[in-house]
Amino acid sequence: MVIYVNKEIVVDSHSHIGKDIFHGESALNDYINFAKKSGIDIGILMTVPSPCKSLDDINSRFMYWKYDGEKMSYYGEKNPFFELNYELNNLVRKESNDKLVLLFAATFHPIMDEIDYFEKMVNDTDPVAIKIHGIGSGVGPNDINIDYIDLIKSLDIPVIVHTDCDFGKGSQSMQYVRNINRAIEWANFFNKNKIKGILNHGASLDKKTFDLVNKSEYLRIAIGPDKIACIDNNRLFIDCLGNYKNYLQFIKDNVDISKLIYDADYNWNLPNIDDSDYDSVSRVKEIFNNTDVGKVLGRNLLDYNPKILKKVKEK
Repeated sequence: MVIYVNKEIVVDSHSHIGKDIFHGESALNDYINFAKKSGIDIGILMTVPSPCKSLDDINSRFMYWKYDGEKMSYYGEKNPFFELNYELNNLVRKESNDKLVLLFAATFHPIMDEIDYFEKMVNDTDPVAIKIHGIGSGVGPNDINIDYIDLIKSLDIPVIVHTDCDFGKGSQSMQYVRNINRAIEWANFFNKNKIKGILNHGASLDKKTFDLVNKSEYLRIAIGPDKIACIDNNRLFIDCLGNYKNYLQFIKDNVDISKLIYDADYNWNLPNIDDSDYDSVSRVKEIFNNTDVGKVLGRNLLDYNPKILKKVKEK
């Protein structure tokens, strides 16, 4: 593997591959095209949050959840991401190359996964991160039991989580699942258990969470997808007025630069499956100065998660 010389490495810390019943298909070839046009050098890929076998059949979902106002119920196959994780890992290894390094992150369901199966999959695939998608899986930090906490700590790799909030405009079930995934809940969980945790979506611009992140050795904030995240003020603590500049500037002004990392969040970065957005890296460069932009786009994550560079050197 060629190690980049005299060049800032752009690392996409979080994008999705697969068929998602709500967001359509995110094909690897499409991601590769997107990454090359966007200026991404390393892509960390994981399965989609709500996987299905057929986009035309909602009953083909691997798993789903329902909230009745009092309790959460889960439906579908045990270990819903098990085979998908293996398939994606094999695909990523096959398609990774010197021009675009692809790395695998394992998706995890803390309620529906059996720990023996998950541990075997992690040992077999050797991921660079773990992904828990609280909305797609209907879970929050309180759903992770001590056995999984101990296993995750032993792996010494970051856990990537979706962060959210809802100030009363979503359905009853969406308000519940979004609010159990508030950034501050995840931040407190990671700090308490001394686990590396990446808070996606700019931690919903929650200033209290920013303050925790700035003081923590365990926490980082992923800033994407800026153009979409800034739109819905019901799911942000600060109204960005639909402008990505306000979104990125607020993060820049309130979070220590060493705590910020870039992610594209493909294909959730697109409001419509037929749209395209190749400018997310350029927008980061627009807001952050020359000294800081290289840290946000790559160096911070490589320092935080040394397994990435180790994997790159093995390619």
